[in-house]
Amino acid sequence: MAVKVLADKKWKLTVLTTKPADESAPTATELNAGIEACLKIDAAGFTHRPAASDTVESKMLCGAKEQVMTDSNFEQTMRVVRMFLEGGGVDPSEDALFTAL
Repeated sequence: MAVKVLADKKWKLTVLTTKPADESAPTATELNAGIEACLKIDAAGFTHRPAASDTVESKMLCGAKEQVMTDSNFEQTMRVVRMFLEGGGVDPSEDALFTAL
């Protein structure tokens, strides 16, 4: 019998600071050179999902005016955790993600 398992702690979220040579197929080297963000993003404050597509009014040659879909949209939100020094101020060695975003 199969066991149901959540994909907890199986995320990889990398923020790239350099554009990949081929955006549709970044290499492992390019991805690993980015900022590893999964330990600095609060799970409850993270959303990445499709949203309703944009529409415009259009009329075909032999049809009525109607709404047609154009751009596909996504909604993304994230709550970034920052690290502060005990003596006060932000820890610059831990602030790359916040600075990049």
